[in-house]
Amino acid sequence: MRLPELQRAFAARMLTGDDAIMALVQDSRLERRDVLMGVYEHAYGARLAEVLEGDYEKLHAAIGPDAFFQIAADYVTANPSRHPNARFFGAGVPAFLLQTAPWSATPWHGELAMLEWAMGEVFLAEDALHLSMEAMAALHPNDWPNLTFTLADDIRRITTRHGGPEAWLAINDDTDPAPAAAAADGAEQAWLIWRDEFQANFRAMDPPEAWALIEADGGATFAELCEGLMEWVPAEEAAGHAAGYLRGWIEAGVLAGYEIKEA
Repeated sequence: MRLPELQRAFAARMLTGDDAIMALVQDSRLERRDVLMGVYEHAYGARLAEVLEGDYEKLHAAIGPDAFFQIAADYVTANPSRHPNARFFGAGVPAFLLQTAPWSATPWHGELAMLEWAMGEVFLAEDALHLSMEAMAALHPNDWPNLTFTLADDIRRITTRHGGPEAWLAINDDTDPAPAAAAADGAEQAWLIWRDEFQANFRAMDPPEAWALIEADGGATFAELCEGLMEWVPAEEAAGHAAGYLRGWIEAGVLAGYEIKEA
């Protein structure tokens, strides 16, 4: 067997338990071949578990090493690594926890993982273009109604119902995350995740801001944002609210740029 074929057979054993390579493995003087191969199988799973622990430090802190190791073992079995870069291996953990028993019975664990993964993506994202207040100040007032905006590549948005981010905050304060998560009580909450230099940050968005950011990402003009915000605020206050959201987004680096839509 040539080396590439041997490597594929070894990978098949690690990923799927395929027995083909066992015919090529010899018992040693001290141990049987199945035990020798088991050393590699254990090491493969253990290294991937370490990768997951690095990605999900708060989840590990919340549930303890034993439960986390069981999650890692179940996830490795259900989702063999398919990417040469281990950085991407844990991307499916939030969905796995939210959809797979018994972990789905505590959905704040999945939401906590969702937040941690988003924060990791934001932290590791390449530097992106960010809109400045100076660029906005240079606009002619007549252009504002037709402005559309482009979101930066290094921000993320998530929506939770079961208190995952609240649990993150509790863990960060060395308090019990379970009561903090329970306080969410199933209410839908939108969150914005962004990077400030070398720190990933997140904050809650109220419903009108969350709506406005979704609409802005979809190409709504400033005038359309103002009109939509009238569902929450009086008409005479809508432009001020929209402008306030824009300022906050620009200061956080949420917006990459703008265009002036032809009337």
